[in-house]
Amino acid sequence: MKDYLVLGGSAAGLAAAEAIRRKSKDAKIAIVSDEPGRPYNRPLLSFALGGTTPADQLFARPGQYYTSWGFDCLSGKRAEGLDPQKSHVVLDNGQKVDYDVLLVATGSSPAPLDIPGMNLEGVFYFHTKKDMNDVNACLKDTTQAVVIGGGLVGIRVADALQKRGVQVTVLIASPFPLSQIADEASAVMVADVLRARGVHLVTRASPVEIQGKNGSVAGMVLENGETIPCQLVVVGKGVVPNTRFLEGSGIQIRRGIRTSSQLRTNLPGVFAAGDVVETLDLAKGYPDLHALWPAAVEQGRIAGCNMSGETIAYHGTISCNAIRIGEFHMVSGGISNPPEGNGYQSIVCHSPKRRIYKKIVTKGDRIVGMIFVNDIASAGVIIRLIKQKRRLSSVDADLLAPRFNVGQISLVL
Repeated sequence: MKDYLVLGGSAAGLAAAEAIRRKSKDAKIAIVSDEPGRPYNRPLLSFALGGTTPADQLFARPGQYYTSWGFDCLSGKRAEGLDPQKSHVVLDNGQKVDYDVLLVATGSSPAPLDIPGMNLEGVFYFHTKKDMNDVNACLKDTTQAVVIGGGLVGIRVADALQKRGVQVTVLIASPFPLSQIADEASAVMVADVLRARGVHLVTRASPVEIQGKNGSVAGMVLENGETIPCQLVVVGKGVVPNTRFLEGSGIQIRRGIRTSSQLRTNLPGVFAAGDVVETLDLAKGYPDLHALWPAAVEQGRIAGCNMSGETIAYHGTISCNAIRIGEFHMVSGGISNPPEGNGYQSIVCHSPKRRIYKKIVTKGDRIVGMIFVNDIASAGVIIRLIKQKRRLSSVDADLLAPRFNVGQISLVL
């Protein structure tokens, strides 16, 4: 009987452990999770902060989950090293855990911000349930907040804080929000909605210092010398894969862990899944990082099956994100804002009066990206086309009509 060790107690790790258990009721499965308590849905944290999702609905699994599945959970522990020659992992408490088959699903951490004042009370990243609870506890003494980062995390946190009655300023390094998933036209629509709700956006902004008073946040200083008064700072500038503990192990890492289509690493008996791995981007045509919850679940399931002796390929995914702010909806997928030239073309339907914006990006006779704003009913069809890399004989404006020509699209499915 093999000893299975899963590093990571979130989407990919749990999906893998459950897949292994379904294949073997007697297998010994240990899960190392750096967060204590029950597993929860990380994408719902900002909704819980804003009050639209009750805190008890954050949990991804029922109580007594680990016991009921027969998992040995090493909770509140973190991997600090991997020795593939001795087939063991060293934890942060010095404990060595042996394995026959290992899954690295250690996820990601917030991209660090290194400016003076980060150690003041009232400064938080927003990545874990503890972060959400800490920010929530701080709100009783907060009237003004600064959010650093105009990506999905930053915008969602800003919207949540605004719902809680806080005056929010968002500092955005780029010329417009959501620059990684939106183009300028759709980003302007996002910005207009946020401003209408009372959120202050500062673009091309560079924070240089967090000012304090009596050990707590008092203000944010920008590169241009402006100081924004605040009692709370939330940093949301993207994530980086948790791979530092793998240094010296010999595992191949580029931006993330490199894997085969079966999610095997170059080390015998070692697999990887989730935010920590590079997998094929079906729109770009090369491996990339995909910090996406659904992708992590699918990768974890496939990795778990392969750890149990099956041979299942993971075919890849695309970047796919959605955001809702009140009645405003946006879905973005694939190469949504391509560089000029290189064979990319865009088909756009924009109705400012109806607040509808649709864009499809093509390269050759393939759809490789999309942005839908407000009329998003057919977004899933386009995402499916991108993932399947179907070749289209023609792409015209009919595809962008307010009621998307699903019949025309279905001809190529």
